[in-house]
Amino acid sequence: MATRDELEQALDALEAQRDTLGDTAVEAAQAGLRLKLAQVLAAERSSQPPPATPAGSGATSQPTP
Repeated sequence: MATRDELEQALDALEAQRDTLGDTAVEAAQAGLRLKLAQVLAAERSSQPPPATPAGSGATSQPTP
């Protein structure tokens, strides 16, 4: 499975070749890479635990009367 860095590097490499490959080819290739990158980012977000609430922040799970 491609990593976030690999996909971003591939997007950059295609962009650098836009003059040679043409807009249509680059946009078509980047569309697939962007879709895959979105999937990788979503997987990263879902695998991370929710952020902890800092101690003393006053945040509680129930409202105070």
